[in-house]
Amino acid sequence: MLPLEQISLELIKAIFTGLAITLGAFLTARYWSAWQKRRELQLAAADTFYKLYGEFFAIWKLWNFLQDKRTIPDAEETHQELFQRACAAEGGMEALFVKLASERRLGEKEIQMLGRFRQGYQTLRETIWGNEPIPWSNSRHPEYLSFKHLACNISLLLSSKLSFRLPNASNASVAFKRITSNEWEDRWVLDQFTEGWVKKDPY
Repeated sequence: MLPLEQISLELIKAIFTGLAITLGAFLTARYWSAWQKRRELQLAAADTFYKLYGEFFAIWKLWNFLQDKRTIPDAEETHQELFQRACAAEGGMEALFVKLASERRLGEKEIQMLGRFRQGYQTLRETIWGNEPIPWSNSRHPEYLSFKHLACNISLLLSSKLSFRLPNASNASVAFKRITSNEWEDRWVLDQFTEGWVKKDPY
């Protein structure tokens, strides 16, 4: 028969082991639940981006058609409708970018990528407001290639592995200010897609 002291020691060890297992299971479950929630938000953000990207091209094609067919009925009304859709799409993209800045620890390369794409996205609203066609005359136009390239990179960012650490408020604010800065206005087109480089066909 075991001494009382040894029985007590074994009982205490068993209790601590059980508590450790329970705590470990609890923390694992919480971690998994939090990761799963962030993954769902990530997929929702990607879906939003794809829809807004598609909306850009839908409006662009309709705007081109309107430019070519000025005699269609209700042209001015259609013009206003497309401008409103372009503004709404741009607003949706802006909301997505503040979400990204708040939920991801963005590096300089990612901030530049988002800032450049945001500026390119504004081309649609600006040309409709100016009653001009988007000047992307062919599939090898530097702006067109840059826009496509940036879109693909953002898509990869949205599907990339999440870091469990969120940015703090200061970092998120700085990142979002950089993304929405006017510094990209005159330099959103990527150097690799300037005319001289395009002729060499980087692909």
